[in-house]
Amino acid sequence: MKKHKILFLYSQGGKIITGGQVYEDILFQGLKANPELEVDRIWLNNITGKWDKYTSGIRNLRLLRKAGKYDLIFFNSVQGISFLPLITLLRLFTRTKTAVIHHHFLHHQAEGARRIFYRMQENRFMRSADIIVVPSPYILDLCKSFFPKKEIRYWQIPFDKPQSAMPPHPKQGELLYIGTIERRKGLIYALQALSALKKRGVECHLTIVGKTVEQDYKVVLDKMIAAENLNVTFTGFVTAAEKQNLTAKADAFLFPSLLEGYGMVLCEAMMNGLPVICFNNSAMPYTIKDSENGLLVPDKDTEAMASAIERITLDRTLRRHLSQGALAFTESLNSTGSFHALTNREVQEIVGK
Repeated sequence: MKKHKILFLYSQGGKIITGGQVYEDILFQGLKANPELEVDRIWLNNITGKWDKYTSGIRNLRLLRKAGKYDLIFFNSVQGISFLPLITLLRLFTRTKTAVIHHHFLHHQAEGARRIFYRMQENRFMRSADIIVVPSPYILDLCKSFFPKKEIRYWQIPFDKPQSAMPPHPKQGELLYIGTIERRKGLIYALQALSALKKRGVECHLTIVGKTVEQDYKVVLDKMIAAENLNVTFTGFVTAAEKQNLTAKADAFLFPSLLEGYGMVLCEAMMNGLPVICFNNSAMPYTIKDSENGLLVPDKDTEAMASAIERITLDRTLRRHLSQGALAFTESLNSTGSFHALTNREVQEIVGK
C-alpha cells in the first residue's frame, strides 16, 4: 500500500526552543512513528539578510514541484510571509492539501503600519490554507470568529505528568519564571512588582529561566535590577533535572506575559503543584481560574501583581488551596498518548479525502 507523504515546511528553525516548537515537534514525531505515513521536515533557513524575509516568498516558489508531490504540508502561521505565494499556487495547481498551525496572531503584538501589514498577511495566508490547526481553546475561539467557513482542527496541547524523584519543598517567597526573555513576556512588570513589594517590606526572590531573545531588553532588565537592588537570578538554559529542582523549591509561578496563544509553561508549573500569578489577558484566563489554581491580575497592573505575590507569600492556607487547585486542573489535560491517537486518526482522514 502506498504511504501518504507529509511535510513540515519552515523558513527558519532547527532548534526546539519555544512552546510552539515543542508542540509541533510532538506532532511531527507522532506522525513519523506511524508506519502508514512518510513524514519529512525541512528547515530552509534562507532568511539571513535584512530584506530576505520580504523576498523569500518569491524565492520559495522554486519548491512548487517538490511540494506538489506531498499529500499534506504543515506550515506555521508566523512564517506566512515566506510561504503565501507557494501555498496559493499549491491550492490552485496541485492536489496537495495544506494546513497552517496557528499558535497566536502576530499582529496582536505589533503597532501602527506593521500591525495592519501583519494582519493582512496572516489573514490571507490562513484563508489560503485548506485547514487551520489550533492547539488552544483561546485561539480556537478567535479562529472560529475570524474564519467561520474555514475547516479548523483543534488538537489540544498534550502534557504528561513529570517523572521526578524531587518532591515539592516550596520556599516561602521563592518565585519562578520560565520562558524566553523578550518584551512580549512582560518581565519588566514582574520587576516593578518586586520593587513595590520591597517598599512594603516583603522580600521575594525571582529565578528567571530561559533564553534571551532580545538582548537590548535584557540590558533594560539588568539596569533596573541593579538600580532597585532586586533579588533576581537569571539562569539561562538549564537541564530538565535542574528545571525540576527549581520548580520543586518554588513557592509560586510568576508569568507576566502580555500575549500568549496558550502558555504551556502554566500547565507545566501546575502539574508540579505551583499556583500561578499572571495578567488577565489573551489565553491566560482559559487556563488560570482566579482564586482556584492561581491569581489573575489586571493587565500591566504591577501594584495588583505585587499584592497577589504578597497574598500567596504570607497566606499559607491560600497557597495550599491554590496548589491543590492547580493539581486538580491538570487532571483534565490531554496526554501525549491521546494526542498522538487523535492526530494520526485525523491526518489519515484529511489525506484520505
